[in-house]
Formats: sequence, C-alpha cells, structure tokens
Amino acid sequence: MNNLYKQSLRIYGDNILECEKTLQTLINSISLYQPNPAVSIDQNSSLFCPKYIIYANNLIYEIQLFPGYKRWSSNILDK
Repeated sequence: MNNLYKQSLRIYGDNILECEKTLQTLINSISLYQPNPAVSIDQNSSLFCPKYIIYANNLIYEIQLFPGYKRWSSNILDK
C-alpha cells in the first residue's frame, strides 16, 4: 500500500491573478518531476479564498489562495 504525503501551502498575493500565477508556477514545477499532475478545486473551499488540490504520485498538495495581501490584520512577513 502506498503512503500518501500531504503538504498544505498558502499563497498570499495582492489579487487573485497574482495568486493564480504563483499557483501555475508551482504546478509547472511539480510537472518537472510528475508529468501531468491532476489538479482540482476543492468544492468546499471559499469563493474568496479558493483551495486547489494537486495529486502527483503519492503526493497531495493542498494550496489555498489568499488574494488581497495587506488586508489582513497581521503581516505574514513578520512570522
């Protein structure tokens, strides 16, 4: 039986286009090691902060987008 490794990531950006561009860069990077990874959107995720699931071999990446950087109450660069 294969063990699945799950990694959760968050992408913060000024707007949704910037977040999706970064998401596409991650997908392209994963594709170097696993051609044609399966990508789907989590149907239960928020419309404003969508979550994508990428399946590649025994890896599962959960990537949530947070458009509207600098609208949050804390600075992620301080953490």
